Amino acid sequence: MNSFFPLTLTQRDIFFDQMYYIDSPLYNIGGYIKCKGINIERMKAAHKKLALSHDVFGIRIVQKAGEVYQYVSKEVDYDMQIFDISHYPDSEKKAIEYLDELFQKKIEFIDKQLCFGYLLKLNTNDFWYVGLSHHLAMDGWGFAKWSYKLAEYYNDQDQALKRITPEELSYEAISQGDQKYLQSKRYNSDKTFWASLFQQPVDKLLSPHYSYLYKDSRYIPSTRYRHYLSRDLFSACSFASASIGVGVPHFMLGILAFYFASACDKKSMVFGIPAHNRNNHAQKNKVGVFTSVSPLGIDIAKNSTFKSLLNDIAKRQKANFRHQKFPFGDLISLLDRHSHERTLYDVSFNYLKLEYGNLKFGDDNVSVIYHPSGYYTTPLTVTLWDGDEDEIELQLDFNHAYFTFEEISQLANRFQYFAQFFSQPKNFERPLLDIPIVDREISRSLIAKISSEDSSLPQASCVHSLFEQQAQVQPDAIAVRYSEQTLSYQQLDEQANQLAHYLQAQGIGRGECVGVCLERSLDMVVSLLAILKAGGCYIPLDPSYPAARLAHIFEDTQLRFLLSDSSLVAVLPQMQGLCITLDTLVLDSYPVTPVALTFTPDAAQLAYMIFTSGSTGKPKGVMISHGAFANFLAAMQIRLSGVLAWQNKCLAVTTIAFDIAGLELFGPLSYGGEVVLASHADSQDPQRLATLIDAQGITLLQATPATWDMLVNDGWSGAPELVALIGGEALPLGLAKQLCARTKQLWNCYGPTEATVWSLVQAVDETQLSTGKIVLGGALGNYSHYVLNQQGQVQPIGCVGELHIGGVGLATGYLNLPQVTAERFIDNPFYDANNPASSERLYKTGDLVRYLADGQLEFLGRIDDQVKIRGFRIELGEIEAQLVAQPEVESALVVAKEVAGSQQLVGYVRAHNELEGDETQGEWLAERKAQLQAVLPQYMVPAALVLISQWPLTPNGKIDKKALPSPDSVVCVGHYEAPTGEVEWGVAQLWAELLGRAVDEISAHGNFFDLGGHSLLTTRLVAGVRSRFAVELSVQQVFEQRTLRSLAEVIGQAQGGAMLPALCAQPRAGNQAPLSYSQQRLWFIDQLQGAT
Repeated sequence: MNSFFPLTLTQRDIFFDQMYYIDSPLYNIGGYIKCKGINIERMKAAHKKLALSHDVFGIRIVQKAGEVYQYVSKEVDYDMQIFDISHYPDSEKKAIEYLDELFQKKIEFIDKQLCFGYLLKLNTNDFWYVGLSHHLAMDGWGFAKWSYKLAEYYNDQDQALKRITPEELSYEAISQGDQKYLQSKRYNSDKTFWASLFQQPVDKLLSPHYSYLYKDSRYIPSTRYRHYLSRDLFSACSFASASIGVGVPHFMLGILAFYFASACDKKSMVFGIPAHNRNNHAQKNKVGVFTSVSPLGIDIAKNSTFKSLLNDIAKRQKANFRHQKFPFGDLISLLDRHSHERTLYDVSFNYLKLEYGNLKFGDDNVSVIYHPSGYYTTPLTVTLWDGDEDEIELQLDFNHAYFTFEEISQLANRFQYFAQFFSQPKNFERPLLDIPIVDREISRSLIAKISSEDSSLPQASCVHSLFEQQAQVQPDAIAVRYSEQTLSYQQLDEQANQLAHYLQAQGIGRGECVGVCLERSLDMVVSLLAILKAGGCYIPLDPSYPAARLAHIFEDTQLRFLLSDSSLVAVLPQMQGLCITLDTLVLDSYPVTPVALTFTPDAAQLAYMIFTSGSTGKPKGVMISHGAFANFLAAMQIRLSGVLAWQNKCLAVTTIAFDIAGLELFGPLSYGGEVVLASHADSQDPQRLATLIDAQGITLLQATPATWDMLVNDGWSGAPELVALIGGEALPLGLAKQLCARTKQLWNCYGPTEATVWSLVQAVDETQLSTGKIVLGGALGNYSHYVLNQQGQVQPIGCVGELHIGGVGLATGYLNLPQVTAERFIDNPFYDANNPASSERLYKTGDLVRYLADGQLEFLGRIDDQVKIRGFRIELGEIEAQLVAQPEVESALVVAKEVAGSQQLVGYVRAHNELEGDETQGEWLAERKAQLQAVLPQYMVPAALVLISQWPLTPNGKIDKKALPSPDSVVCVGHYEAPTGEVEWGVAQLWAELLGRAVDEISAHGNFFDLGGHSLLTTRLVAGVRSRFAVELSVQQVFEQRTLRSLAEVIGQAQGGAMLPALCAQPRAGNQAPLSYSQQRLWFIDQLQGAT
């Protein structure tokens, strides 16, 4: 009879992960031994002796009565399969292909053999012995012992044929030792130690590229990248580490910590460090698995040096070593992490010193190569192999969702560079935060890729002079059209001149601020031009703005002049200056010739001031000069090359209080085009907008995603000659595809108000649509872009940083806010006086981006979009991306709101198709949430999802987050409805017992998880259902039937008909023991997956 015993602590954690990644080969481990001229029969005998001598080949994992055990089977398959591939032209290539196929196939691990041997014959002289095992039975050290034992048996055939003797250390003895540990004071001491280290949630280092493209991140492949360090360099590092008083592993880990601290802008981080757990002779010689992983926290302070960092690493690792036996899975449970977040780290580091120099088969030395499975749970695993070779192998196993080949190659090169850098004693005491991780040459190259120098652009022209040149060239061409009214270039020029003369007569001085608060009309365009011609600076104001906002602007600017209309004066707040009503103003006596200014306008003079929302709640004025505005218009003309030519018609739909209106109006007027001014009603009605596009033959339209979305969703069929500009918010992939199908060309625009409308403008091409990667690129002339970390250093390709913008287009600053201006407009450490794209200042956008290998940028969200929920820092953009990735969702927004007395995530979603009825909408939202739970950690899943039929918009056409409805507690928990019937009341009583609630608090529509349930409680719920109703549920059913009523229905159906197979109790063997609290998690995952 088999003797059953619990899994070891190491096996427990591996088993749990494998059950979660149920179909993945990520825990396949092993490699191959490259031999020459071997005797096949001797190798078969050696393998047989190996399989029969080591109980790891007999290990079987079983589940009995809902618990997990193992036993050592006497039935061991010791046959070594032989594959002759010598007939292939390139047998070595074929061998690698075979290994890839073998190692990337999941090993069945329930009551099956876990270790296997194969022999590949490449030719008459070359053979590869392949050892493959599930990690439940083997680790890297164990495979090394496997290799040595195999060689020992091969070389001593007499020993290979001797009677099998028991190993010095059995798996059952290891398991018994672990069980004793779980009941010991040491376990409790270790538990206290680890809990004290990780009381606060830990931020991860890495963020995936376009994670929404991967339907299930559990099965994204990984690749092994190999880089080699010279023995001389490694010796220099060894000498340097010894001089500091630490080991080589500390030195190498210090390089990684320094790199990622800068590359990821983190001062605190956690790395996974394998603990070999082989503390005595028997354990070190055991063919099997002992390795576990311990999290190592590392902090880099402002004044940290490399020497102090290494000493801190050594100190912490020494402290961790005393407690490394504590199971990592128990730590995860202790910290109450959900099953989706199975780790505290996303980068692991391992230093292995495995010498195979004396490993021989016969008289020939052999080499041992570890082969990857192609899948890893950790996004990046860095392994340094210190063997017998002249070079040290640096292995980087990277997940494709997180790194590209170019990025990982760069990481390897930077690792080598800093190994050389820090091996020099003069660099031991340098402050780490002052050391750039990208050298100046690479920095210049990265900056150049997303910058554009064009000295031919008009850096000193005033904006209105560009219009005046067109009025001279084509005076009779229509300049602006509103409804049935039009003005030719000459008429617009003359009317603007008359108003400019009037304004000059009123005393408007150089750069004087003049407010414009008008409904959309020809007078609005005349007013803007007139103010510029008079030497003033226009401040566009939307008549729909609240009076309090307008009053603040009046006061902040000390406004002396306001151009408006008599119909609006009554609703405008009081102002100290002169309010000029254009509809009552008679200008016939003023000349139509240009104004003769008493000063010479220059590029530095202000052209306009836009008030944007401020973090203090008060709008702040962004001041834009003529030079910046003129440069932008000229750069756009070149970028769009022909789109803004005289024959084009631009439909202006944006309120003038939004800076992108400057392009809609002055872009066409500066280069001979026609502005078709849409009314406010036109811009808000998709049918009227579509009609206007067709009737006027519009060839250029710029709008925010919300406006384009409104048009598309109304069934607009498109316009084949229309060039579409889109910006102001991130461009959703679905909308991009629809617009590309409906227009001549789609251009994705990016830029903050502080950099004069747009700074990056790029056509959306087929590559972006097919890959799903909408990127930012195409720097406009005389703009430069920098991705910097908190120390102002250029970030490497693939690393997240804040986007900074430089160049001619920068705003002068914020009105009356010198401190805020100084904070946002900083000195440019990369300033080049000979480059027009460079500038003495940089603007900090607050946008998180990263360089891509092709020189473009990936937009990741806002710095201030970060929120903390229950201590976890969350990027809302990631959740939004996962929602939008669902085919049923048209658009989505996630915010943090106070719900049911606590800060919660609330997701707002808009469906592609109209949903009617509360029940249909509720089911649809439940499906969306279920899909989120499949790809996100639980703490990132919104507590409530709210269906939105139309997005509330600001006057600028962006989504008005303040106007979104605030869900109350019933959205999260559900309206109360008393349970009905015996089954529903029985389930309610079970929930009440498990959740610590009164039974009358639990509604028939209550959600088990929203009420406080979690993964471990589901197993107790299943047991309670079994006991109370004699019905066998799976944990997966509890997750699927989350409400009380739906779960009760499943129970009722099982009682009345086909019941799920019940678990049969088995007699317990004398040495069997129940799983510990942490092992219950393994049972939970098995029940979640069901029979496999």
